[in-house]
Amino acid sequence: MITGRLHDPAVHCGHSASFSPLQAARCLEAARGGDAAAQYMLGLMCCCGQGAAQNFSEALKWLRLAALQGYTAAEYRLGLLYYSGKGTPGRGGADDEAEAAAWIIRAAGKGLPEAENCAGNLFFMGCGVERDYAGALSWYRRVAGHGCAEAANSLAVMHLRGQGVPADCKHAVKWLMKAASMGHSGAEYNMGTAYLSGKGEEHDPAKAAEWFRKAALHGIAEAQYNLACLCLDGTGTMKDFPEALGWMRSAALQGLSEAENGLGAMYEEGCGVMPDTAEARKWYLRAADQGDDDAEYNLGALHERENAGGQGQEQALSWYRKAAGHGCRAAEERLALLS
Repeated sequence: MITGRLHDPAVHCGHSASFSPLQAARCLEAARGGDAAAQYMLGLMCCCGQGAAQNFSEALKWLRLAALQGYTAAEYRLGLLYYSGKGTPGRGGADDEAEAAAWIIRAAGKGLPEAENCAGNLFFMGCGVERDYAGALSWYRRVAGHGCAEAANSLAVMHLRGQGVPADCKHAVKWLMKAASMGHSGAEYNMGTAYLSGKGEEHDPAKAAEWFRKAALHGIAEAQYNLACLCLDGTGTMKDFPEALGWMRSAALQGLSEAENGLGAMYEEGCGVMPDTAEARKWYLRAADQGDDDAEYNLGALHERENAGGQGQEQALSWYRKAAGHGCRAAEERLALLS
C-alpha cells in the first residue's frame, strides 16, 4: 500500500565548520577582549569540536556573549543550542524551548533567512511559543519569497491541510513545484504524492513515479517505498521486480515499517529474489515491532501455513489478535473463522 504521508516542517539544528588550532588561539584572544565575531566563532568551535574541545557549556557561554552584543548569527545559533538542550540549564525542557524561540525570533526579526524559516517552524509546531499557524505562514512567506525551498515546502503542506488558510490543493502545488525545482527532497516526494492522489494536479502515475524517483535518490524512505510499489505493479513505470526489491530494501533499512513488511512479502513470495521464509519472517518481525498491523497479519498467516494445528495455530491466533487490535479487518475475519 502506497504511503501518502507529507514531509512536515521541522526545526533543524546543527553546526558545521572547520577551524585550525591557530584560528582557535586567535579567536580566544579576541573573544576575551570582547570581540563579538570572535565570540561567535569560538562558540561554533566549541559546538563542533574543531579547533577546540567540544564543550557545549562553553559554546553556550561564548554564543550568549556574542548574542548579547546583538550579533545576529550568534542569536540564531544560541537559539538552536537551547533548542537542542546541549549544555543548557534545562537540558531541552520547556524553559530551554522558550529561550530558544526568543533568540531565534530575535534573529529572524533582523532578516536572517535561516532564522526566519526556523521561526516559522517554531510557530508551526508550538515549540517555545503558542502554536500559531498564521504566524508560521507569515514567516514562511517572508523567507520563501527569497528562495528558501524548505519554507516553500512548508507553505505547500499548510495549504494542503488547511492549516491557517483554507485548504487549496492547487495553490499548494505551486509552492511544492517551487521547492521541488530547487531540489528540496521533501517537496519532490510531496509532488509525487500530489500526482498520485490527483490532489492539486491531474492524476498522473508516470509523473508521480518521476518525482518519487527524484526523492528516492535523495534518500526519502517514503519515496523509495512508493516507487517500489509502483515498480511492483507496473503503475506509471515499467514493472520491474529487481528494481522494486532494491527500493524496498533501501526504505526498510531506514526503518519504514511499511517497507519492512513489503520486503518481507517480497521474500515470502519470491518477487525479484529467491523465496526465503526465514528472511521474510525477519522483516515481518521488524515491522511488527513498530505495530504494523499488516506485518502482524502476515506473521499470523505464516504460522498458520507452516504449522497447521497445535502450537503453530496458537501463534497464528496471537498475531491475528495483535493485528485485529490495530484495526486489521482481514485479521478479524481469520479470527472469526478459526475460533
